[in-house]
Amino acid sequence: AFVKALNRANEEYKASGKSWTPDSPQTKAMAKWTKADPKDVSAAMSLYTFPTMAEQVSPAWLGGGAAKAMANTAAFLKEQGRVQEVKPDYSA
Repeated sequence: AFVKALNRANEEYKASGKSWTPDSPQTKAMAKWTKADPKDVSAAMSLYTFPTMAEQVSPAWLGGGAAKAMANTAAFLKEQGRVQEVKPDYSA
């Protein structure tokens, strides 16, 4: 269910994300969840890649890619002072 929900959100962003403004409901939601300024959300979102459903369920993603991405994100968030610690393993 999570992967399907994530895929729907990814597809919505890929289809219409470039048209989101700081006043768009999606942008406001992202700003609220991330404590970002709505005017900064578009630039931040453009830095991400959004895997297709096939990529999400592939060995490259679920077989290690997701864990590596989570570890890298955790390290970045620790550097930014957003999290206190980085776990030694995100594979399980």
